[in-house]
Amino acid sequence: MKDRFGLSLTTNSYSATENYSKGIDICLAANANAEKYLQNSIKDDPEFSLPYAALALLHDMWGRQSEKDLCLQKAIKLSEKVSKREKNHVFIIAKILENNKIVAFNLLKQHISEFPQDAFIISQITGAYSVLSFSGNKNFELERLNILENIEKYYDSDWWFDGMYSYSLTEVNRHNEACKLAEKSLQKMYHNGHTSHTYSHILYETKQNLEGDKFLLEWFKDYDENAPIAGHIRWHQALFQSLLGNPSQALNIYLTKIKPSICTSPNYGKVIDAASLLWRLKLKNNKIDQSLWQEINEFNSLNFNQIGDPFLDIHKFIAYLNSGNINKNELLEIQSFYKNKSDETSELVSNILEILKAKVVNFKSNITLNDVIDELPRIGGSHAQRDFINETFLAV
Repeated sequence: MKDRFGLSLTTNSYSATENYSKGIDICLAANANAEKYLQNSIKDDPEFSLPYAALALLHDMWGRQSEKDLCLQKAIKLSEKVSKREKNHVFIIAKILENNKIVAFNLLKQHISEFPQDAFIISQITGAYSVLSFSGNKNFELERLNILENIEKYYDSDWWFDGMYSYSLTEVNRHNEACKLAEKSLQKMYHNGHTSHTYSHILYETKQNLEGDKFLLEWFKDYDENAPIAGHIRWHQALFQSLLGNPSQALNIYLTKIKPSICTSPNYGKVIDAASLLWRLKLKNNKIDQSLWQEINEFNSLNFNQIGDPFLDIHKFIAYLNSGNINKNELLEIQSFYKNKSDETSELVSNILEILKAKVVNFKSNITLNDVIDELPRIGGSHAQRDFINETFLAV
């Protein structure tokens, strides 16, 4: 059996292959209900290792740790009897789930050189929250693009590859090329969460805010918002509204689609989107009810007690900072954690935290935008997400 990219699968079940391929395509689009197809694939062939590995990633994304562990253990056990490609595939996913980013990325690069059509593995480096983007490498966007450029020939106008290649291009300011690819991808698969997200980035970066708002208003019709990326695309929609001078509409989108208690995104994205949107609205002198910040704080306390993820910690800091108590223990703990580390990413985070605090406490900091601007990619995320830092410096 083979998947739609022509890669052999260690299963003799046609239905297991079809369900697995459908589930992977849904994952590649960041759409809803991939779990159903992957679970059906397992029912059709309980000895097929790859759907267990994909499910382990999905369970991890949604915070279902016991289910993740069970699926990963099963995938590893079953991978003892599969091809080299599938064995590597499972091993790389295991390293990603162990949060061993450097090892995972090095293995992934080697794997891609041998199996450039293993799309699901490649997808682990293509997004804003990928193994590569959170590697601390300030040149990760160029490295990602280089990888995709080297394998482009293996993907003949594929809707997934065109969408993610487009995203990589727009993040290095090649917007015209990115736009053509994104539009081509959407023509082939309109309700494709990842490409809609990419297209939103292109319109944001090229300051086509009205076009972005119109696009998303239409695109969300008939889209299943249980998809993992739906909440983040709503964040883009709210951002367009704010940039169009409609803060009340942006806040309404926040209240109905983005705040943690109702957002359909995985928990990690909920915190990032909620804190950054409220902060950007506040920077434009919009009044934000303190209860909204407190909701984010309570969500963090329940789900993210550990410190050590720079991108997440910055957003947690924003929410704690706006809770009305600038001496809050959580604030001091986050600041202390990064001040006591000597690596370049930690130094960058410390500077960002100081600027955020200076804006709320109203004191003058010696740190300038020039001190951090070139280093910002080290914290990961996208240009659009990191723009809140630029806006913090520029806000009056």
